Amino acid sequence: EHHALVIFTRIGSWISASAVLLAMICFFGLEKLRPTMAFQMVFFILLNDFIFYCVFGIGDMAQYGEDSFRCQAQAFFINYGLQSAMLWACATAYTLHRVVANSISSGEPIDHSYMMRIFFVLCQLFPVVPSSLPMWFNAYGDAGNWCWVKEGKESDMYIMVRIFSLYGLSWIYVFYCTYIYYTIWQKLRNFDGAGQERKIISGPFELLKFYPLILIWGLLAPTLNRFIAIFITPPYTFQLLHAISSSTFGLLDALFFFYNPTVRREIYEIVKYLFFGKDTEVLMSEYESKISVIGEFSQLDDEQIAEDIYKFRQSEQLPNPNSYPHSYPNPNPDIAYG
Repeated sequence: EHHALVIFTRIGSWISASAVLLAMICFFGLEKLRPTMAFQMVFFILLNDFIFYCVFGIGDMAQYGEDSFRCQAQAFFINYGLQSAMLWACATAYTLHRVVANSISSGEPIDHSYMMRIFFVLCQLFPVVPSSLPMWFNAYGDAGNWCWVKEGKESDMYIMVRIFSLYGLSWIYVFYCTYIYYTIWQKLRNFDGAGQERKIISGPFELLKFYPLILIWGLLAPTLNRFIAIFITPPYTFQLLHAISSSTFGLLDALFFFYNPTVRREIYEIVKYLFFGKDTEVLMSEYESKISVIGEFSQLDDEQIAEDIYKFRQSEQLPNPNSYPHSYPNPNPDIAYG
């Protein structure tokens, strides 16, 4: 059973890492996403998921010694990746609250640039502190299947290190996100907007509403499993739930990124362009421009141009402007129309 859990966790970790990497590539590849605050926040969640799964899925570095650089680095980045991803999820919850509050009460607009700078300090830089805490107590080492706070050498000190370096903070994050969801629900329930509730959280910010829930999913089973382990050996069911939630929350983060309508629309446009060429409106604009130039040099009647454009709009079949019209000579053959 233990061996099966280890294999399942590693396979799940690399599947999640691959999905997260694909989502990050899409973020950089889709130009319209990059300037948007909501997608920037999700990118940082995905980035820290990727850090976590890369070091989580490489196996037990304790085989090189608990004090080795590999073991200590694995333990640090497991803790750091989780902490940063959780804090960015909390930042999405806070942003959702601001969006709802501003929509209902017409409050101060969100300064996206300023908020992202604050979030970067709190969510990306601050986790270095709790992740370094176990090093001060020489607590990083063999945690069973990977390097983290030492296991099998339980003492009050190691229990406290686990609480303050990860699990205690995790439950603060969970309670905060739960409180934010409750507050948003209360505001929307009391909002007299004539059916406008669904439009309050829309557009790119609609993407953010899932990530605090994923945070709760990713933390609930592991924290319960570790809490039970303080007193007894956890039942296999809790160990299995721990493995499932730890290895799948990154996959969920990536899936909900692709589920967003804006992302799907942008990907659809790219796929349509690759397989079917340029959009009809783009082609029509280029066609109108080219035959107008041809008409200018060939003294083509404006009514004839208008008639051909009308026919194109009706049939959506694009003639070749390089050979249009055959009955009129091109007085300037040096000009290329293709």
